[in-house]
Amino acid sequence: MLRITQGLADGVPTLKVEGSITGPWVKELERAVEGCLARSGRLKLDLSEVNYADAEGATLLRDLVRGPAELGRRSTFIAELLLEGGNR
Repeated sequence: MLRITQGLADGVPTLKVEGSITGPWVKELERAVEGCLARSGRLKLDLSEVNYADAEGATLLRDLVRGPAELGRRSTFIAELLLEGGNR
């Protein structure tokens, strides 16, 4: 299960993501990200409550933090996952 909550932090649209980024939830997160970026051109991700991402979810997260999204808080799992992907 995945929960995505939209908010605003320091004037920047924020998506707080909770749960597992797997299967159909990858596309759901991608849609939420695209919606935020279309409205404001900026986005901050709070991944502090993400406990798992499959290969497709990990690829999406890596692409987002290399590109349009600012990475805010993150869980230990996500920190390690992104570190493995070369994001230091």
